[in-house]
Amino acid sequence: MISTVVFWVVLLAGAAWSARGPARWREPVLAALAAALVGWLDPIALLVYLGLTVPVWWLVRSGRPSRSSGITVVALAAGLAGGKWLQVAWSADGVAGPLGLSYLVFRLIHIVIEARRGQLAPISGLGEFMHYVFSPATFAAGPLERWEHFTAERQEKVDGTLAAEALQRIAIGLCKKLVLADVVWFQFASLIGVADPASFTPETPASTLWLGALMSYLRIYVEFSGYSDIAVGAGLLWGRRIMENFNWPMLAVTPSDFWRRWHISLSQWCARYIYMPAIGQLRSPIVPMFASFLVMGLWHFIGWNRVAWAGWQTLGVLVHLGWCRFAGRAQPNTWRAQRSWRVASCMFTQTFVTASYVFAFRGENVPVSSTLALLGRMFGLS
Repeated sequence: MISTVVFWVVLLAGAAWSARGPARWREPVLAALAAALVGWLDPIALLVYLGLTVPVWWLVRSGRPSRSSGITVVALAAGLAGGKWLQVAWSADGVAGPLGLSYLVFRLIHIVIEARRGQLAPISGLGEFMHYVFSPATFAAGPLERWEHFTAERQEKVDGTLAAEALQRIAIGLCKKLVLADVVWFQFASLIGVADPASFTPETPASTLWLGALMSYLRIYVEFSGYSDIAVGAGLLWGRRIMENFNWPMLAVTPSDFWRRWHISLSQWCARYIYMPAIGQLRSPIVPMFASFLVMGLWHFIGWNRVAWAGWQTLGVLVHLGWCRFAGRAQPNTWRAQRSWRVASCMFTQTFVTASYVFAFRGENVPVSSTLALLGRMFGLS
């Protein structure tokens, strides 16, 4: 969305309204602007999304919904799966998938489940709800903003100080995306010969594979964190402080710590609505953990490499949990409490995370066996 002029026109129009418009009409006008932006970019998607959003608002607006909430969640999940299938079919013909579908459906599922649990913050009207759902800050990128955070972080007025902070975050995000990710990364990756990971084969030297994986990791981080910076800045211009989505993941010392720092909103969503309910029933972390990572992978795209990626992430976290059970909690004044061990743990974790990017090297339609051959090559296996 940020590559279109209309996005910035709508964003600035909403910022001016947030600063000068009457408080009574603030949310309805922002909702109309947000919906108009989606309609400009994809009119059919807007009609479909309104057909999902308005019934959900009607279901939860009066408080705790009936048992129909379970059917609603299943229907939303089925709609997302169907949309993802269409995305796979259309991508083969060079056609883009539905705009912002994953973000919209995950937000609506969050709304329905929290309302069913009786933990949903009050919904004052359709205008604010549509602002939440269609906000240009988070519609197609950025964090999976929670409703309770969205309502709690409402700014009464967009003044000069808030606008300056917003513009600074947007500038940082644009620099990350347009300069570091799109120009600097490509130039450096081309210089060292890893700009095209799709060309890698099992005969490619392991050092090149590792370097390519590291560069892919760094680019995704810079690009995604840049989008999140833009989302936070855009939200501030419209009077909302959007949640942060990254917290220095390169400093993570365990796989679990990494997922508390990387794409925080998505990992929290999966923990809250997949992992915790499942582990409460199964009393074992293996299946709930794999299911959570599977949803994270398929949320981006449907493919068998995403399933393999989920298995890799699950394996890493389980190995860490096994180590914790074997070694116990680190005690003060022991070697495991020293800084050198934390540095080593960070290096182990980043090596594990870097290796996971092999699953995205050659696209979604490459056989998993080919991807595993590359992974084996990286670890010295023929």
